Amino acid sequence: MLVTIAAFSEAYEAHLLRGRLQAEGVSVFIAHEMTVANMWHRSVAFGGVKVQVPYDQIETAREIERDCRLGVYKELLSREVGDLDDATCPRCGCLVYQKRRPFPRAALAVFLSLYLGVVLPPLGWIYRCESCLREYRAPHRPLSPQKIMVVAAVIIATGLSEIALLHWIHSAFGCPGAMECF
Repeated sequence: MLVTIAAFSEAYEAHLLRGRLQAEGVSVFIAHEMTVANMWHRSVAFGGVKVQVPYDQIETAREIERDCRLGVYKELLSREVGDLDDATCPRCGCLVYQKRRPFPRAALAVFLSLYLGVVLPPLGWIYRCESCLREYRAPHRPLSPQKIMVVAAVIIATGLSEIALLHWIHSAFGCPGAMECF
């Protein structure tokens, strides 16, 4: 018999917990992953993406899940690897925050995504500290030349495919009305 120990609105969150549980030797199953992925607007109705474990491993799984929520594994990782580059409030040093996208960048990303037909995420976040309520931006990480090349290649490929599609439509169906063929 399987028991649900946690439910998430996004599949990646469930898989993060699944990975930690499997690393600790717990058998894990993910339920409703594809249903929520295909009907994300009904995620709450399905109860989200569920992480389930066998009944005999429930206590171990709940301890691991509690430790994940308390940040025990994050602390172990930061000791082993070093600074995890978390955004901290410059005023009070708090790690608890809300984040949102800057409106101009988000609007530009939506416009380009609709125009190009490729989803381009907006860059950057604005953080709001839960402790002192100050808004701040994360340290700027410049775009690497590799990322710029990938974005340029996607834009060029999208433009070329649009031109090829228009050329095929004109050759297959002719020129409609006053439009000139190329």
